[in-house]
Amino acid sequence: MTQMADTIRDKETKKRRERHVFDMIYGDVSFADVTASECPDFLVRLFDGSNYFGVEVTELYQSETNARLDRISGYSDELLDGHDFRHKDDRKALEVAKVDIIKEDNSIHAKGLSAIIQRVPPPGECARQVAERIRTKTQQIQDSAADMSHANLIIHDKTGLLRLTKVADFYRIFFVPELISALLLTSFREVFLVTEIDGRQVYARLKMLLLLADSYLFNGALVSNGGLEADVDPVELFASYFASTTGAEVFVHHDKDGTEVIFGDSGVMVTQTGSVIVRLHSDRPIHRDAKPPTVQWDTLLGNDFHDRMIEYRKSTTFSTEAVFPISTI
Repeated sequence: MTQMADTIRDKETKKRRERHVFDMIYGDVSFADVTASECPDFLVRLFDGSNYFGVEVTELYQSETNARLDRISGYSDELLDGHDFRHKDDRKALEVAKVDIIKEDNSIHAKGLSAIIQRVPPPGECARQVAERIRTKTQQIQDSAADMSHANLIIHDKTGLLRLTKVADFYRIFFVPELISALLLTSFREVFLVTEIDGRQVYARLKMLLLLADSYLFNGALVSNGGLEADVDPVELFASYFASTTGAEVFVHHDKDGTEVIFGDSGVMVTQTGSVIVRLHSDRPIHRDAKPPTVQWDTLLGNDFHDRMIEYRKSTTFSTEAVFPISTI
């Protein structure tokens, strides 16, 4: 009976953590209904009569050892007080030792303090862990029997590996090839990363950032290779090229303001005046006039353009501060 009560309590605790992470993204949005579920963790209805969409929530730790330190109340204090490790893997990953705290002038601020020490990998390792989590969760959501229009993934990064990263450096450091590949192939409409960057709790729309970066890089590669002589919409041309790199749907929408390329829950529009606008579709249906691109990029640019894009990426960086503050509601 006690074991059953512990299991129920653990599930309730897990669901509370998931709802807390859900609210970091959606806490300031009024929904008609939010229903706790399993695979996905939540089914959400924007308004009465609309289809449900799913939200899957997952926490990312540097290791199971870090998860235990975070989730087992008092565990860190136990280790600092000289008690034994709770798990054999923790003994391999952690070291409890005495340390001195030194000021900038090399004077000793504090001496002989107990500390928990472990190796900290580079931010790129966090990115590869995120990529693997996206792949795993994509497979799970594809096997889901839930009736929903689409699903989003929220990854709560608890590794702390981005804490000292400047926001402007986030794309350059974090978008490693494994992550880009995972984002191009996932069926999630958007992948949100909740993390701490440069001392701030923020979230990033990873698929939006990938679309924005690739549109910038595509245009740069096009210009560096002499531009385009044909009379064709460069936005639709980019959409055609981008669609060839992903397993997800890519759409083009033309209206009086300009041309928009849509990937996942976001669109990048180039207006008639040449300005660039990022549109967030906020889980609403994509405009019914949006269609897959019909331009054949390889006919206009040549089959070797993809190789030229790869070379252009190696010599070009993309930077943006397009991250969002988490909801505190």
